[in-house]
Amino acid sequence: MSFFDIFKKKELPTNNLASSIFKEKKKTETCSNCSEGKECRYFPLNDEPCDFILEECPEHDPKRKTLLIIDDNPGVLNFLKDDIKFLREDKDFDVNIVSICGRHAVFHLENVIDDYKFDYAIIDITFGGSKTDGEKTVKYTGVDAFELLYNHNKELKFIFYTGNTLNTYINSNKKIIDEFYAIHGTDIKQHIIYKTSLGMKDRRKEIYRKLTKG
Repeated sequence: MSFFDIFKKKELPTNNLASSIFKEKKKTETCSNCSEGKECRYFPLNDEPCDFILEECPEHDPKRKTLLIIDDNPGVLNFLKDDIKFLREDKDFDVNIVSICGRHAVFHLENVIDDYKFDYAIIDITFGGSKTDGEKTVKYTGVDAFELLYNHNKELKFIFYTGNTLNTYINSNKKIIDEFYAIHGTDIKQHIIYKTSLGMKDRRKEIYRKLTKG
């Protein structure tokens, strides 16, 4: 059995951080991916139940380019997958889909980044998970996910899909903007599609436009 066989055909986790759009109230008592105990045996996080799932589209073909969707909310992630599946048919946007879901999704991306070459990415900005490293608490954002991906592929086509408007009077938002500029040299807001700004049809058009331009 390969590493990724463990994650196939698993139900989406039920203890993810809720967004303003999708309310998730269910909780899980065990790691749904590892089927033993409360800790994910691949990446224990402060004795919390594992909320991570990695899925490949069933028709994954290593000869095609690969798109990553990474978000902490399973509802958002699922309709983004539907968007890409639609674009594969409507626009001949022929890509594999790999999705990583969970509050600690960026930590898990860090663990599997060498197993894929991601050509495209749709990235959430705000994730709820953190881990303790000694006396230090580590919390990743979508910019950290982008940096991992960009360091592996400088030709990466990407968008951020978020409900965070990044008002700069909030220090953490200013830090996100500054960190992205230091990595990519552009304004992060040029690369954002806001979760509440577009209906399904316009959202799909904008996703396709931003991922295929240039």
